[in-house]
Amino acid sequence: MRMRQNYTLVELLVVISIIGVLLGIAMPAFNRLTQGNKVTAAARSLNTAISQARSLAIMQRQYVALLLPALSSSYTTDHVPSQYLYKSYRLCYVTRSGSTYAFKSWTEDGTWKFLPAGIILYDVSGTLWTSSSHAFWMNSGTPWMTVISGVDDSSVSASLTGGSSDNVTGLVFTPYGSLVNGDTYVSVVEGVHEARETDSGNAVYTAKDTSGKAVPMGMKITQFTGRCNFIP
Repeated sequence: MRMRQNYTLVELLVVISIIGVLLGIAMPAFNRLTQGNKVTAAARSLNTAISQARSLAIMQRQYVALLLPALSSSYTTDHVPSQYLYKSYRLCYVTRSGSTYAFKSWTEDGTWKFLPAGIILYDVSGTLWTSSSHAFWMNSGTPWMTVISGVDDSSVSASLTGGSSDNVTGLVFTPYGSLVNGDTYVSVVEGVHEARETDSGNAVYTAKDTSGKAVPMGMKITQFTGRCNFIP
């Protein structure tokens, strides 16, 4: 009868060490894959929200805005909690008076939605972004998005405006499905952003290329059709 031989403590420690080394090698790649999937998921969720805003504007024959709260010199931020900035979006109906737009009511879907943890808006502008600049975030001049006045979120517990009303930036679609902002590029990136009253570049990007620049993923919204396409 063959006797079963037990493993020695040294052998067990060697096996555990090998497993630890393999995990150390595999985990960074796994984390990069997970974050990359989050970036893709964030871009797709924004793409879906943009399509919903356009379709709703056409069906209801109203102006519809996709709100994207972010800092800007052209509106106040006193009431906007930092957890909404560069991370959230929501649809609402708006009214037009000349070149200005005002909040009318929320759409029927009714809730704020958030990008996946660790993903933020990188750029919203009229030109294809570059990895060395994010002009929309600069706190000088007017942002590419339209400022929606009088946004009221006092009906929900996690109030965006502290039970009052505020001005929030967004993308506005006409009753014909076109975008009032002009051709617009929207991109997301791995990172965090904690700036409140000013935006002096307080963004930390967690995914960078070999030269140390952020690696965004985005899409283009065509002004006249309002359609959104991913950028290869």
